[in-house]
Amino acid sequence: MTPGLHTPNLSGLGLNQALVDAVRLAFQQIQTLAGEIGTGALAGAVTVVDITLTGNKTIDAPDGAAAALVCLIRQDASGGHTYAFDSRTFDATGPSSVTTANTVTAYLFVKGTAQPTASSPAKYTQVAVFSTGMATGVSNTQPRLVGNGELQLPGMTTVYNNAATHGIGTPPVYATATYANQSGTNTTSLQVGGAKAPAGLYRVSIYVNTHTAGAGNVVVAVSTNDGIGVKTFSVTLNLIAGNAGQTTILPRTDGSVDITLTATYAATGAYDLYVTMERLL
Repeated sequence: MTPGLHTPNLSGLGLNQALVDAVRLAFQQIQTLAGEIGTGALAGAVTVVDITLTGNKTIDAPDGAAAALVCLIRQDASGGHTYAFDSRTFDATGPSSVTTANTVTAYLFVKGTAQPTASSPAKYTQVAVFSTGMATGVSNTQPRLVGNGELQLPGMTTVYNNAATHGIGTPPVYATATYANQSGTNTTSLQVGGAKAPAGLYRVSIYVNTHTAGAGNVVVAVSTNDGIGVKTFSVTLNLIAGNAGQTTILPRTDGSVDITLTATYAATGAYDLYVTMERLL
C-alpha cells in the first residue's frame, strides 16, 4: 500500500457490501495511480463525500478536500434526478442522470498535479466510477462494480500484470451454447451482445460427447464469412459408447453475417454439446 494512503473506515456510512467493495476497489486504483504519478500527490490524502439525491443537484468539492476524493451519490426512492459536477472544481467526464430509484454510484477523483494558480486552480479529474446498478444515463466509459459483485469493464484490458496486452487484451467469453441429451440437429448464432459479432478473430471451443450410444455421427460445424467467402470448420463424433471429441476453431469474420454453430445429427442415440466463443482480435 502507498505510504500514508489508507482506506477510511466505511462502517459509519451505512453502505451495503457491494458499495463497500466498490470503494475498496477505488482505493486500489488510487494506490496504482500513486505509483504512476508520485506518492507525494496522494499520500495520506483521501476525502469521502456522501450525497443523497432528493432533487436535481450540482456537486462541488468541499473546502479542504484531499488530493483523492471518493464521491458517493445515492438516488432516493423517487428516482429521475440529475446531477452534475461543478466545473469550477471538477474536470469530470460530464453530467450524469440517474433514472433508477435506489441506485448508488461511487466516483473516484484525483486532484491535478499541476501547480494551481489563482486563474487556473487544480481540479479533480475522474478516473473511475462504480455502481450498484448500471443506471440509465450514467457514463459507461469507466469500470463498474455492480450490485451482484460483478466487475463490468466497458473498455479493453490494455495492461495485465504490468505488461502491455495485444489484440482484445483479456479475451472475453461472449457466447456459450449447451445442448444436453440431444437426438436431433441444433443450430444457433454465436453473437456479441445480442448482435452479429463485429469484424475480428474469434476462438470457438467445442466439446461433444456420446450421451446414449447409437449408430452414426454428429458433425459440429462453425461457419462465417471472412470477407473473402464463407468458411466452415467442423469436428465429427461417432456416437459409440464412451466416445467424445473436442476442437478449437479460430474463425475470422468480417461482421457481415453471424458466426453460426450447427450440430448435424445423422444417427441413433444422443449427444451432449458444450461451446464457448471468445474474441481475440
